[in-house]
Amino acid sequence: MQRRKAFALLAYLTDRGVPQPRDSLATLLWPESSQSEARKALRRDLSELNLSLGGGWIEATRENVGLRPGFWLDVAEFQRLAAQEDTDSLLAAAALYRGDFLAGFTLPDCSAFDEWQYFQSEGLRQTFAKTLDRLVTCLSRQAAYEPAIPHARRRVALDPLDEAAQRQLMRLYAQAGQQGAALRQYDLLRQTLDEELGVAPSDETVALYGEIHDRRVQVSAASSPVPPHNQIPTQTTTFIGRQDELAEIRRLLLHEPGCRLLSLVGPGGIGKTRLALAAMAQLREAFV
Repeated sequence: MQRRKAFALLAYLTDRGVPQPRDSLATLLWPESSQSEARKALRRDLSELNLSLGGGWIEATRENVGLRPGFWLDVAEFQRLAAQEDTDSLLAAAALYRGDFLAGFTLPDCSAFDEWQYFQSEGLRQTFAKTLDRLVTCLSRQAAYEPAIPHARRRVALDPLDEAAQRQLMRLYAQAGQQGAALRQYDLLRQTLDEELGVAPSDETVALYGEIHDRRVQVSAASSPVPPHNQIPTQTTTFIGRQDELAEIRRLLLHEPGCRLLSLVGPGGIGKTRLALAAMAQLREAFV
């Protein structure tokens, strides 16, 4: 726990950016200890941080503790880029966001720290969502529909119940000439809403589905002339069963932003190759 407290202290000081009162830090990280014991623990962790960081990065007085200015912080850079209006800055901001703030880290005995971490994480997620919305809008205005799709997929992954984000992705698929992927996205949304909320898609979403189904969404000229090319072997037999495995493959490849490679493992002869081919046939339009 000692090292976890030292890490939490470093994260807090880094994020705050200005010196913090010793008493406040002691109360934040050692709420169950007396003030004298908490300050003693703070001194110990500051010493550990000095050793770990190589010395010179911690600036401490009798009353305050902070970090020496001049360090680069990904959170600060993300927020700076996200506040810009140009496409390049928004692309850079999206690339910097790799996941929730301090994902997987918690201090069970420090409710105040956990509360601070939660609100920081939620604030950054909201900023990221707005950044993706603006980025997709910018790319769409440039008719860069296919480049916009990965960012729209990340936006949907943040909140699969957000129908506006889902419609945005459906429309992009259609505009990029991927009608099948757009219709499948609607099916996934309908299933998600039914399972999570017990409701059907909104009238606006159903109307967009109808437009896509009837091919009334304008397709980018760069996307429409040539059908997607693939080298998937033609299957002469019907694929039966394995629907649970197919559904899990679809979920991982379509809705997990971090999933770039998926391996099927198992004893020889159980049908790994046939399962992979069936999955490829179902998902090919989503990856053209």
